[in-house]
Amino acid sequence: MPLSTLPPARVLSEPVSDYCARHELLSSLQAAIRLAENNFSPILGLDVTVENDPEADADYLVIDVSVALSVEDVVARKREFTNQWVRNTPASLRERIRLVYNIV
Repeated sequence: MPLSTLPPARVLSEPVSDYCARHELLSSLQAAIRLAENNFSPILGLDVTVENDPEADADYLVIDVSVALSVEDVVARKREFTNQWVRNTPASLRERIRLVYNIV
């Protein structure tokens, strides 16, 4: 793909950048974002945040995608995202990056 057709780079918040640096996740996060963009296009919104689960004493990144698609389409696209994500990403990295979607 020529550089002129590449999507603009996403600017990550400082907490997300810090989390990526601490856990060496930047390339995995970029791959997950590209995968989300490819599987859920057209995307109305995409945000990345650091979430904390106090019950599990764990924190992780959440890619939050907003789409205007049918429930059936979103479920099929989420299944494809998950299949590709599992095939291409080690489990130790997958547990630190999660995807959620909002149908608007």
